[in-house]
Amino acid sequence: MKNACHFSNVVAPVALLALLLAAAPGLAQTPAPVKADDQAKAARAKRLAEAFERNARILTVFDREGKVVTTVGQRAIYFQGSAISPDGKRVAVVKLDQERDTGDIWVLDVATGASIRITSTQADDGIRLPVWSPDGSQLAYV
Repeated sequence: MKNACHFSNVVAPVALLALLLAAAPGLAQTPAPVKADDQAKAARAKRLAEAFERNARILTVFDREGKVVTTVGQRAIYFQGSAISPDGKRVAVVKLDQERDTGDIWVLDVATGASIRITSTQADDGIRLPVWSPDGSQLAYV
């Protein structure tokens, strides 16, 4: 009986010491509160990424038999209305810039894939339907 009493006298202080030494969340361990603005930014970024995954394409050039000749440019969201230059060396496209919510005309070099932006629009300008002049020196668009 004396041993049992001695055992409980030793266990209680050890258990108390263990509780005192156990990790307790301190100020540095508390997660920072998430701001509503950060949540909105994260939600928008997620929507843009999902829209890109659903809609982004690589432009593909086919011959008259339907065989792939080459791909042009980077994977992006292109609107309808691309136009091949009269010499077949360039393609004019309307490419979406999701961050700015704009669509601009870009000219892509078929051989190299290099691209150059032709327009710099504001949101909702609605640029579309590029058309080459007969000599390929100019572009018109709506």
